[in-house]
Amino acid sequence: MNTKTKAGVWMLAVGVIGAGIFFASSAKAATITSVVPTEVWADTDNSITITGSGFTGTQDVQLFRETSYTPADEIRIRDLSFAVDSDNQITAVVPAGMRTGNYELWVDDAYLSDAVWIGSTAFSSVSELTYSTSKKAKRTLSIEFQGLVLGKNKAWTTIKFNGRKATVKRVAKSGNNSTVTVEIKYGKWPTGSYGLSVKYKNQVRTEIDKGGKTTYKKTWEKGGATYSGIFQIR
Repeated sequence: MNTKTKAGVWMLAVGVIGAGIFFASSAKAATITSVVPTEVWADTDNSITITGSGFTGTQDVQLFRETSYTPADEIRIRDLSFAVDSDNQITAVVPAGMRTGNYELWVDDAYLSDAVWIGSTAFSSVSELTYSTSKKAKRTLSIEFQGLVLGKNKAWTTIKFNGRKATVKRVAKSGNNSTVTVEIKYGKWPTGSYGLSVKYKNQVRTEIDKGGKTTYKKTWEKGGATYSGIFQIR
């Protein structure tokens, strides 16, 4: 089970002055006030700047993917490489290949909800088609989605190009990426740039705590996304 405990901590510093004289001082844990940028993309490494206080001595900077359920088969915590620029600023790197979604940001025991949104990207194996007046004109495309996890059942995924539905032939996934093979009948489609919209549902296994005992059930995860500039018809 992947969990983060939303609990702040106070650190106690104890020192000695002279012989047998002790003092104690409390130092508040780190706080996070903002993250820039708040939106990054799954296809590349992204640098983010974290502002707040109490960052000196930071040991861990992490992202935690937020969901409405507890996934049983997904590691949602990701350690980030980072540099402490000052007590009030950290520069961290969100690595390529992470799963799309909203993420909590943690600096040691301090956290900020909905701190970073990671968006998926889509790339087509075909970038350009020639305009055709033939009703028989068709083409098979391979669309790679980076950061988007799709179910293997092709009936669970719907793809449209500028509102024109494609036939989904196959869905494959690898890690946090998915590849969808589609066929389009593009005869008399207007020239210009074509974007893509995808709607999907996945059957996922979720953890349920019943009186201290963990049980599992299957549930549906649904979503959608749009992408521009997938291919051109000239």
